[in-house]
Amino acid sequence: MSDALSIVDRHGKIVETVSLAVPLNGQSVPLRAAVSADGSTATLTPVLSESARTEIAAGVRPVSAKKDRAFEQMIWHITNGWNRGGNVATAVGALAGLIVGCIVIVGCVWGAGVGAAIGAVVGINNGDPRAGQAILNWINTP
Repeated sequence: MSDALSIVDRHGKIVETVSLAVPLNGQSVPLRAAVSADGSTATLTPVLSESARTEIAAGVRPVSAKKDRAFEQMIWHITNGWNRGGNVATAVGALAGLIVGCIVIVGCVWGAGVGAAIGAVVGINNGDPRAGQAILNWINTP
């Protein structure tokens, strides 16, 4: 059994390589790859030992599951904050930054960019106060 599945383009050039093992509670679980007859799809099936089946039944998940869940929650909170006023605050911040940037002579464009960034952060956090914590949770999740 090979330890990687190579994805090739029409010309036979390798464009991606997928590992045929996933980490589970510090152990490597091998994956069996089955490629369709036309070569357009592949099905990956874990080859589980009895101990791995017991761990999965007990609730152990692959290493990335927690990080993936934290990422999904972060994106949800950011989008929620954006839809609840983040977009308006970005526009207001860009306008304020444009005006201040032109007056202070740092540059109208630079001022607008900084103002838009500050407006987006403030607007998203006002729209969804849990957005900032969701970002920190994603960063700190192993």
